[in-house]
Amino acid sequence: ARATAGLISEDPNKYGKSMLLQALPMTQGIYGLVTSFMIIFKMGIIGGLISAFVKGLFGFSGLLLPIFVVLFCVWMLASEEKKHPVVRGIGAFLFLLVMASAAHIINPVATNGLSFLKKCGALYGAGAFSNGGLFGGLIGGGLYTLLDTLGSVIVLLAVGIISIVMATGKSFFHAIADA
Repeated sequence: ARATAGLISEDPNKYGKSMLLQALPMTQGIYGLVTSFMIIFKMGIIGGLISAFVKGLFGFSGLLLPIFVVLFCVWMLASEEKKHPVVRGIGAFLFLLVMASAAHIINPVATNGLSFLKKCGALYGAGAFSNGGLFGGLIGGGLYTLLDTLGSVIVLLAVGIISIVMATGKSFFHAIADA
């Protein structure tokens, strides 16, 4: 990246060629990451353990996790303006939690009358791509207990919008101003 910046500062006409030379290694890294996720989720015992672990923790959001990791890596590699990477990562993780919570509210796992640790075990054990897993069950179940369905949906929509703003660095007002 530094060599390209130096080259462009000396000869701005070489911008296109330098971007191509930077894009090629990035695409190879992305292909490798996507391939590794595909292998991990499809390979025997280890893939089954990793898949079960991700489903147990995140449920439906486990499907989104590899996509977000790839998008975050692409953004880190391609973006010249790397403002607030930690905030963007937290925003993406918060979005995963919102999706897991919403999945739990849509397809809840019955844990009434269980102690906290038994509830955690039941949510983790029942974690699947059709519900919210452990995190979605704890957050979504807590919201549902406190606010019922409508209140939970309103809170999740608000937190989802906040997480998108955090992850992208763009707000609704910026989008309107740019239009």
